[in-house]
Amino acid sequence: MTYRRRDELLSSIYHAHRALELRDPGTNDGWYLIELDTGKVLCLWDNLPSGPLGFDPAKSEGRRFPCTEFTILRHKIEGFTAEVICAGQVIKPVTLELPEHFDDWVYADLPKDGELIPNKTFDEVQAEVQKVIAGLNSPAA
Repeated sequence: MTYRRRDELLSSIYHAHRALELRDPGTNDGWYLIELDTGKVLCLWDNLPSGPLGFDPAKSEGRRFPCTEFTILRHKIEGFTAEVICAGQVIKPVTLELPEHFDDWVYADLPKDGELIPNKTFDEVQAEVQKVIAGLNSPAA
């Protein structure tokens, strides 16, 4: 499925090296933190009108995202990601399952869909996410 009003969309091409995939095991909702060739980290939320990011519903061979090259189509006015078009090789992400009670952290601390994290490396972001998940998994959380 593709977004029907292409004239309402802006496109941006990205090149990626690595990816971190965060998954809610209860709903299978997902978020991606992607290391770009610029050194910045891009956050994408897996709630597109065109369907889930990781899989192509028209093909059964499995994962298609994250990948080394992709185009994001964003709505000009509302800013949401309408579609992601994959063009590069598939990147196997590091997948982390989010624990219960992660909602507050995701919606308060994770960058919004389409935002860049310019001042942290991918490794720093990954370490922070793993530390947060470990804290949420601890009995005191």
